[in-house]
Amino acid sequence: MSPEVIDQIAASVVLAALVGGVSLRRRHRLHAAIMCSCFAADLALVLRIEVRAGALAQAAEAAFAPRTLLFWHVLVALLLLALYVVALWLGYRMYTGRRTPWHLRVAVAFFACRLFVFVTSFFLG
Repeated sequence: MSPEVIDQIAASVVLAALVGGVSLRRRHRLHAAIMCSCFAADLALVLRIEVRAGALAQAAEAAFAPRTLLFWHVLVALLLLALYVVALWLGYRMYTGRRTPWHLRVAVAFFACRLFVFVTSFFLG
Protein backbone atom coordinates (compact mmCIF):
# COMPACT_ATOMS: atom_id res chain seq x y z
CA MET A 1 0.00 0.00 0.00
CA SER A 2 1.40 3.39 -0.97
CA PRO A 3 2.11 6.11 1.61
CA GLU A 4 -0.52 8.33 -0.03
CA VAL A 5 -3.21 5.69 0.45
CA ILE A 6 -2.18 5.21 4.08
CA ASP A 7 -2.41 8.99 4.61
CA GLN A 8 -5.90 9.08 3.05
CA ILE A 9 -7.06 6.17 5.22
CA ALA A 10 -5.67 7.88 8.32
CA ALA A 11 -7.38 11.16 7.36
CA SER A 12 -10.65 9.28 6.84
CA VAL A 13 -10.38 7.64 10.26
CA VAL A 14 -9.67 11.01 11.92
CA LEU A 15 -12.63 12.63 10.15
CA ALA A 16 -14.92 9.76 11.20
CA ALA A 17 -13.67 10.08 14.79
CA LEU A 18 -14.33 13.84 14.69
CA VAL A 19 -17.92 13.14 13.64
CA GLY A 20 -18.17 10.59 16.44
CA GLY A 21 -16.80 13.11 18.91
CA VAL A 22 -19.37 15.68 17.85
CA SER A 23 -22.16 13.15 18.24
CA LEU A 24 -21.04 12.71 21.86
CA ARG A 25 -20.95 16.44 22.63
CA ARG A 26 -23.43 16.06 25.50
CA ARG A 27 -21.01 13.73 27.29
CA HIS A 28 -18.45 16.45 27.96
CA ARG A 29 -15.52 14.38 29.20
CA LEU A 30 -15.75 11.85 26.39
CA HIS A 31 -16.32 14.59 23.79
CA ALA A 32 -13.26 16.51 25.01
CA ALA A 33 -11.07 13.40 25.04
CA ILE A 34 -12.10 12.31 21.54
CA MET A 35 -11.76 15.78 20.03
CA CYS A 36 -8.32 16.39 21.57
CA SER A 37 -7.18 12.97 20.37
CA CYS A 38 -8.45 13.73 16.87
CA PHE A 39 -6.68 17.09 16.82
CA ALA A 40 -3.43 15.43 17.93
CA ALA A 41 -3.80 12.67 15.32
CA ASP A 42 -4.57 15.22 12.62
CA LEU A 43 -1.50 17.28 13.48
CA ALA A 44 0.63 14.12 13.54
CA LEU A 45 -0.69 13.30 10.08
CA VAL A 46 0.29 16.76 8.82
CA LEU A 47 3.79 16.27 10.24
CA ARG A 48 4.01 12.84 8.58
CA ILE A 49 3.03 14.31 5.22
CA GLU A 50 5.57 17.11 5.65
CA VAL A 51 8.39 14.70 6.45
CA ARG A 52 7.42 12.27 3.70
CA ALA A 53 6.49 14.64 0.89
CA GLY A 54 7.94 18.05 1.75
CA ALA A 55 4.51 19.69 1.99
CA LEU A 56 5.93 23.04 3.14
CA ALA A 57 7.99 23.41 -0.03
CA GLN A 58 4.90 22.64 -2.11
CA ALA A 59 2.87 25.12 -0.06
CA ALA A 60 5.47 27.83 -0.65
CA GLU A 61 5.25 27.21 -4.40
CA ALA A 62 1.45 27.36 -4.23
CA ALA A 63 1.62 30.83 -2.68
CA PHE A 64 2.69 32.16 -6.07
CA ALA A 65 -0.13 30.45 -7.98
CA PRO A 66 -3.35 31.65 -6.29
CA ARG A 67 -5.68 30.08 -8.86
CA THR A 68 -4.62 26.50 -8.21
CA LEU A 69 -6.38 23.94 -6.07
CA LEU A 70 -3.17 23.49 -4.07
CA PHE A 71 -3.22 27.20 -3.15
CA TRP A 72 -6.77 26.94 -1.76
CA HIS A 73 -5.99 23.65 -0.04
CA VAL A 74 -3.00 25.23 1.74
CA LEU A 75 -4.86 28.45 2.57
CA VAL A 76 -7.79 26.60 4.14
CA ALA A 77 -5.41 24.20 5.91
CA LEU A 78 -3.66 27.19 7.51
CA LEU A 79 -7.02 28.60 8.56
CA LEU A 80 -7.79 25.17 9.98
CA LEU A 81 -4.70 25.36 12.20
CA ALA A 82 -5.93 28.66 13.62
CA LEU A 83 -9.37 27.16 14.16
CA TYR A 84 -7.77 24.24 16.04
CA VAL A 85 -6.34 26.68 18.56
CA VAL A 86 -9.58 28.65 18.92
CA ALA A 87 -11.74 25.50 19.17
CA LEU A 88 -9.49 24.01 21.85
CA TRP A 89 -9.44 27.26 23.83
CA LEU A 90 -13.22 27.70 23.64
CA GLY A 91 -13.73 24.01 24.37
CA TYR A 92 -11.60 24.33 27.48
CA ARG A 93 -13.66 27.32 28.58
CA MET A 94 -16.86 25.31 28.08
CA TYR A 95 -15.35 22.34 29.91
CA THR A 96 -14.58 24.55 32.91
CA GLY A 97 -18.14 25.85 33.04
CA ARG A 98 -17.91 29.13 31.13
CA ARG A 99 -20.65 28.82 28.48
CA THR A 100 -20.18 30.54 25.15
CA PRO A 101 -22.05 30.34 21.85
CA TRP A 102 -18.76 30.79 20.01
CA HIS A 103 -17.62 27.21 20.50
CA LEU A 104 -20.43 25.95 18.26
CA ARG A 105 -19.79 28.67 15.67
CA VAL A 106 -16.09 27.88 15.52
CA ALA A 107 -16.87 24.16 15.37
CA VAL A 108 -19.07 24.67 12.31
CA ALA A 109 -16.33 26.70 10.57
CA PHE A 110 -13.76 24.10 11.63
CA PHE A 111 -15.77 21.24 10.14
CA ALA A 112 -16.38 23.11 6.90
CA CYS A 113 -12.63 23.77 6.56
CA ARG A 114 -11.71 20.23 7.61
CA LEU A 115 -14.08 18.76 5.05
CA PHE A 116 -12.70 21.04 2.31
CA VAL A 117 -9.11 20.03 3.11
CA PHE A 118 -10.12 16.36 3.25
CA VAL A 119 -11.87 16.43 -0.14
CA THR A 120 -9.17 18.47 -1.89
CA SER A 121 -6.47 16.14 -0.57
CA PHE A 122 -7.87 13.38 -2.80
CA PHE A 123 -7.39 15.56 -5.88
CA LEU A 124 -3.86 16.61 -4.86
CA GLY A 125 -2.51 13.30 -3.58
